[in-house]
Amino acid sequence: MNIFNELNYRKIIKDIVEERKKIDNSINFQAMAQYMNIQKAYLSQVIKDKRDLSQDQLFSASLYLKLTDIEYEYMQLLLEYERSGIKIRRDELLKLIKEMQKKYSKTSKHINVNEINIDAKELQKEYYLDPINQLVHIALSIKEFRDEPLKLSEHLLIPKEKVKAVIIELEKMKVIVLKDGRVIDTLQNIHLPRSSPLFYPWKVALNNHCINKVKFLDEADSYNMSACFSADEKSRKEVHKLFMEFLNKAKTKIDQSSDKNLYQINFDLFRWT
Repeated sequence: MNIFNELNYRKIIKDIVEERKKIDNSINFQAMAQYMNIQKAYLSQVIKDKRDLSQDQLFSASLYLKLTDIEYEYMQLLLEYERSGIKIRRDELLKLIKEMQKKYSKTSKHINVNEINIDAKELQKEYYLDPINQLVHIALSIKEFRDEPLKLSEHLLIPKEKVKAVIIELEKMKVIVLKDGRVIDTLQNIHLPRSSPLFYPWKVALNNHCINKVKFLDEADSYNMSACFSADEKSRKEVHKLFMEFLNKAKTKIDQSSDKNLYQINFDLFRWT
């Protein structure tokens, strides 16, 4: 969820826990209270608007919910606004809250590559540090996995706990939008330029994961080919041009296709000598 659409820190805590426990049942109010070293009854009173958290308790809650620094800063403002009894100070806090809302509030229907709330370089860093992020993200464009994301565990050869963790991270990166434990929107067209220092570490990690997947595929489900050849530079450029033409044709086919399965294509053309 995008917490900047809310003014009540209690509701934010309640909604995040309720949403995430539909994906990961280990996330719940009892576990949260234990993590915060408070009684569940006290946390319940907070959620019901009968008590307030202290700043230290809010800090622990933010760690448990894995809020970003900006989200935690926003929660601090909401808590101070709730607790303050001085009108002038409340007005000033509300002004700061509104400024953050204006800067960070978005709705899921407007999500696209140009409206993301994370700096592009920071997004690249978080997104591409683990190749599973990309695989899960693209797979969530398929209805079957949007409705039941934990099915990806078997297909991607990763534990369900890993799928849960990746979905939570993707939501924090704002590349997916969750509602009632279901993915309702995904950010498209994230691109990692070759100039990025993450490009080759990401490529190696993804290729290694691909090799592990190919081991378990029947011949009918995959096509694998690797070839070394000798040629001159002119021929290499022509081969490169042919592949780019193929990619353009393939993209047209992909854009026209419905989202049914997750596929991957790799192509490396480089000089050994």
